[in-house]
Amino acid sequence: MFDYLSRFKNDSYIYIDFKDTKLTNFAFFENINKFLLSNNIKTIVLDNFDISLPIPNIKNIIIIVEERLKKPKFKTIFLQALKFKEFLLFDKHQSITTSFDFFLKYGNLPQTIKTPLLYRKNQLKLHLESLCENKTQFIILKEILKVGGTIVSKNQIYHRTKKQIKISKDKFFNFMKKLESQNIIYFISKYGYDGSLKKMFIHNFVYISSLNITNKFKHQFENMVYLELCAQCTIFYINKIDFYIPSLKTIYLCMPFFSTYDIKQEVFEFIETEDIKKIIIITINKKESFSLNKIKCEVIPFYSWAAL
Repeated sequence: MFDYLSRFKNDSYIYIDFKDTKLTNFAFFENINKFLLSNNIKTIVLDNFDISLPIPNIKNIIIIVEERLKKPKFKTIFLQALKFKEFLLFDKHQSITTSFDFFLKYGNLPQTIKTPLLYRKNQLKLHLESLCENKTQFIILKEILKVGGTIVSKNQIYHRTKKQIKISKDKFFNFMKKLESQNIIYFISKYGYDGSLKKMFIHNFVYISSLNITNKFKHQFENMVYLELCAQCTIFYINKIDFYIPSLKTIYLCMPFFSTYDIKQEVFEFIETEDIKKIIIITINKKESFSLNKIKCEVIPFYSWAAL
């Protein structure tokens, strides 16, 4: 947003952050239309906007909120954390493989790139705290993020959380709903089985490893791939197949350390029944091409695939 505003003359716009500590109340906003008119303001940016307030009467308005806000005549733009291609624009490493190592270890938040190594873990913790209103929500959030990249129900997560703290179902599920509306968590369905458990992914894959004592690398890697794919089209999962995009007749297998012996029988069965056109296998560093039951199969490192 600051980059966008740099294109304007300073006296032609106004930026208001409603979380600014100097703002003790919003009484000033009652006269905002008069102020905009008398000062010939062309653009107003309302960051962390309180949606209970009236929208100013001005043509060019930008509203920044954490949750989806449906307003007529407004165009909605959702900003995710960085995709790998965007990450490379922030990162200063000379080698793409070094950048990938950094991305894998510290995640996809731009502020992490600028944070000194000593403070990165604390910065990630502060980010989680910023998503919560209290300590109870913070404990719930950690339990949710731990199971990123797995097939799980909201009810299962609720019972996991109950072992840590006393929490009502209403409070738990309302918080889950809020996280989903903010795109902190995502759920995808099993193809052809709407009633089956869904697979859950999280906005920053690095929390899967940082919040779990045991190795969850496969889940983290799959979560990375999902975040690259999720804005493109409708995605499903299937047994032994990480992602299936019906509109493209393409399946994606997340296999960090690929071997043809690791391709399960369910994959062969599925490609025969669904007329699959292409198989893409995402790896850490292996690259090759071959045919699988006469279907083109491309094996490609994550950093090459995601940077395209």
